[in-house]
Amino acid sequence: MAISVADYVFQRVAEEGVKDVFMVSGGGIMYLCDALGRSPDLRYWCNYHEQACAIAAEGYARVTEGLGVCLVTTGPGSTNALSGVAGAWVDSIPVLVISGQVRTAIMADYDRQRQVGPQEINITPMAAPVTKHAVTVTRAEDLRYELEKCLYLARAGRPGPVWLNLPLDIQSALIEPEQQRAYVPEGKATPELDQAAVAQIADWFAVAKRPVILYGNGIVLGGARQSFRKLVADLRVPAMSTISAMDALAEDDPCFQGRIGPGGQRRANFALQNADLVLAIGTSLSIAAIGFSDKFAPKAKKILVNIDEGDLEKRNITIDLPVLADANEFIAAFRAELELRDRKTPQRWLDACAMWKREYPPMPSSEHLQKEHVDIYAAYDELSRQLGDTDIVVSGNSLDGCIIAYQNHRVKDGQVAFTSACMGAMGWDLPALVGACIADDRKRRGVLVTGDGSVLFNIQELMFLGHNRLNAKLFISNNDGYQSIRNTQTRFFDGRQVGTDVHSGVGNPNFEQLAAAFHLKYLRIATNAELKESIARVFADDEPWIVEMLVSQQQQRFRASSYRKPDGTLASRPMEDMDPLLAREELERNMTMFDND
Repeated sequence: MAISVADYVFQRVAEEGVKDVFMVSGGGIMYLCDALGRSPDLRYWCNYHEQACAIAAEGYARVTEGLGVCLVTTGPGSTNALSGVAGAWVDSIPVLVISGQVRTAIMADYDRQRQVGPQEINITPMAAPVTKHAVTVTRAEDLRYELEKCLYLARAGRPGPVWLNLPLDIQSALIEPEQQRAYVPEGKATPELDQAAVAQIADWFAVAKRPVILYGNGIVLGGARQSFRKLVADLRVPAMSTISAMDALAEDDPCFQGRIGPGGQRRANFALQNADLVLAIGTSLSIAAIGFSDKFAPKAKKILVNIDEGDLEKRNITIDLPVLADANEFIAAFRAELELRDRKTPQRWLDACAMWKREYPPMPSSEHLQKEHVDIYAAYDELSRQLGDTDIVVSGNSLDGCIIAYQNHRVKDGQVAFTSACMGAMGWDLPALVGACIADDRKRRGVLVTGDGSVLFNIQELMFLGHNRLNAKLFISNNDGYQSIRNTQTRFFDGRQVGTDVHSGVGNPNFEQLAAAFHLKYLRIATNAELKESIARVFADDEPWIVEMLVSQQQQRFRASSYRKPDGTLASRPMEDMDPLLAREELERNMTMFDND
């Protein structure tokens, strides 16, 4: 039976389990818009910028752990979406972008012409470097093959975005899909597992005195949450998170040791830096995760399990055993090997890890907290207390959103918590909140903490919150500008400020008036004493809120910082040497207690 390409595209999208599509309407997608509007199985949601469409689709995919879909028009509509797609690419999130194009009869010869049709642009070569597959369909008979290829590749192996570009005449063409060529994947989506390597790892674990497990986004992307939790429980080994997998283990899991990295938690860094065996699963061990220092786990034999061969090739550290594998498949094989061996994690090591958790909690002591303004650590402490176990927590791309969330958000079992770990684009946060709130049939509350600088980059999406009455709570840390850049300019350029605050070119709106303009509730929090009651008030209803937190420009953020050496060059401290700096004797004691083992 004949069906239009536009209708067939959304029929197949619905068959993939997708319920919602994010869009900005346009003339270049008029047939696709009509088909989406008539679809009995899909709801459409209108963003106010195409970048926000792509990011909302990413947020949706993160919560559903399925496919996110967005629809954008030709030309500027497509180029606007690219930054959002790039973020999904580096974080490995499956997003399908469907875009429009001018009719094939008037498409330019791109080798010789820049443009012929109105708002025409050759989008697929631009999208290709940040997608697993990007294609312009110029023959209706190729539609089924290319659509199925996109749908398959988005989630096969290491997930990522795909791009389907459809000219107007292709959108309206009638096809008989059952008569068209189907896409048949070549080979297995995941690499063959090296069983000998798995056995070797089990042998090492059997004799290790100080083993740890480090886990990343591959645990989430590979659908390995449950199997990973069983592995950790079976091994009774301290487990530590990277920023991409904050919600894979809950704070109260007995094996959870914390979050590693220069911007992580001291309790986790002490364990990692004292370990004699590190098994890293589903992480790339990027510079963002482990820092610029070459002193990553210096006492340990290092094993890296990753589905992407390129991520096994490290320039900054030496990996003793790289394993090319899907996280879920590796965990199943590893557990089977462990059952064949008699092993037990030494109690002395478990006692030391428990001591670090007890003596070095993520929450700074009171003398390090701001007293006259809201201290962002105190804010996250109270938020963690009041957040429910079904809440979605989005950490914005600011120091106060991303870094302090990573340090001080205590994740509960059942929560979804994420940030833009790799791209870290300003303005990512609000559209990500939009997509997250729409996922799961709008049944879950979405909470975003971000900065006054980042939120302005996609401020138009406040209209989405207000118009659709999302159960969304937006906490804005107002420190009058770009605190991260202000800190850099203060430390390295004698305090000269360029483009960081109202005195150097960057102003702020009145957030109370802004909330009113977008039909949102508003609350201002000025001190720590107001946090408990204010958060409870905001959480008491299902309405969208803006909560402005007045944060000092002197707010401290504790991490392993770089420093200037006497010769003027910059150096990075190892991750265990975090601010506020410990007495050198205390640091040495923690780092040498196992030296005689």
